Amino acid sequence: MSLSPISSNAFQIACRNEFAFLTQSHGFKEVAPIAGERPDQVVFEKQGWKIAIVGMAHGTRASIDIHSPDGRLGFFSHLIERNFEKRKRPEFATGQIGDISFQACCLQTFGSGFLKGGGEWQLFEVLQQRQRQYILEAGIMSEADLKRYDDMHG
Repeated sequence: MSLSPISSNAFQIACRNEFAFLTQSHGFKEVAPIAGERPDQVVFEKQGWKIAIVGMAHGTRASIDIHSPDGRLGFFSHLIERNFEKRKRPEFATGQIGDISFQACCLQTFGSGFLKGGGEWQLFEVLQQRQRQYILEAGIMSEADLKRYDDMHG
């Protein structure tokens, strides 16, 4: 896989192209980047929910963050089936451009609850639950630290 970073402008163009289905078919609007977050990001909003496509790994990867109206953050990767990336990622270009395309595919495959909006946002609770489980299993935070974090952040 190519590890050459792409420019911020190329990142934004690729995100707008690959995630055009959000605005064209699902009622999202592109909004300003989220302050204090990663510099390379393209953000779409609907009903207070934000889907942010963010650049990672020094411009060589991309991922999706979901921001709830009450300020909680979920990493969409926790909803992607374990073998899906291994199976599907080779179908896309290498590097960050391919990652952006692959992330769009993942959102369309595993994120229908986010695309529908309205009362379908309960998928976020599943994401939060899986994210919490990952944090505990990976030893990133203890149960007590995670509770303190939850208490501080809503």
